[in-house]
Amino acid sequence: MTLFGGVIPVTGISFVLMCVFGILFVGYALGRITIKGVSLGDAGVFVIALVFGALFKDIIFGEGKPMADIFVEALEVIESLGLILFVTSVGFIAGPKFFGNMKRNFKSYVLLGFVIILFGGVSAVACILMGDGIGYGATIENRECFVAMIVGLLSGSLTSTPAFSAAKATVAAEYTSLVSVGHGIAYIFGVIGVVLFVQLIPKLTKADMDAERAKLVQVEEGKVKKAITGLFNIDEHGFAAFALAAVLGTIVGKIKIPLSAAGLDGTCFSLTTTGGCLLVSLILGHFGRVGKVNIMPDTHT
Repeated sequence: MTLFGGVIPVTGISFVLMCVFGILFVGYALGRITIKGVSLGDAGVFVIALVFGALFKDIIFGEGKPMADIFVEALEVIESLGLILFVTSVGFIAGPKFFGNMKRNFKSYVLLGFVIILFGGVSAVACILMGDGIGYGATIENRECFVAMIVGLLSGSLTSTPAFSAAKATVAAEYTSLVSVGHGIAYIFGVIGVVLFVQLIPKLTKADMDAERAKLVQVEEGKVKKAITGLFNIDEHGFAAFALAAVLGTIVGKIKIPLSAAGLDGTCFSLTTTGGCLLVSLILGHFGRVGKVNIMPDTHT
């Protein structure tokens, strides 16, 4: 893109980053718009990204466009980086209380998670079987395309970022874009539906949210955990811990577990990068230190 007859040329990676941060700015601004107490929040970024892709796909990704290859390669890097940043942040936020809550409410959490995943998986399998029986539609070339779309719909409907990454790693390389399409279609309904639901229900039921929040506050019982002294603080901002979780998580996520007699050449299970980063960040967030090295000094004393 050039402005004022070439005086301001914005091309290559600079143009890609300008588009990405422009989407972020407009998306956050949209999310802040409140109508009768209801807003999109961070989901506004996703909405603007979808609109941007729909309106400018031919201009940017069209055949023969000079920016097409750069955009595709750059977006793959941004996607991977974004997924790692997102799930690792979630892990560190949830880590300090995750295992304690799981211990107290293990049966309820496991049962609820199992039911949600079971219903989602059964629905996806049913859709695939229906497609085999009645056809996939005029725009779907073959069964592999249809399955890729369905697994994308499954991960999007569950708003599961690790599942999205796993789905893309499972299908053939030429079908990953269909996973993204399916994920985006279902994800927007899942995210916006949840965002609007949690904001509308209290208004419809006329609930006193301050009183409800007070009920969620739990008083810790027992002795206060003794502070651990003599630790070396590696980074007061937590960037080192984040980097460590990303590195270890990537390695853990790439570990292949064979599921057939063919070994590593057959069907294998792996957590993928996002699943590995989530698991490692949960563990590091829980302990807050590695040996005598304190990696989270602001939350662990």
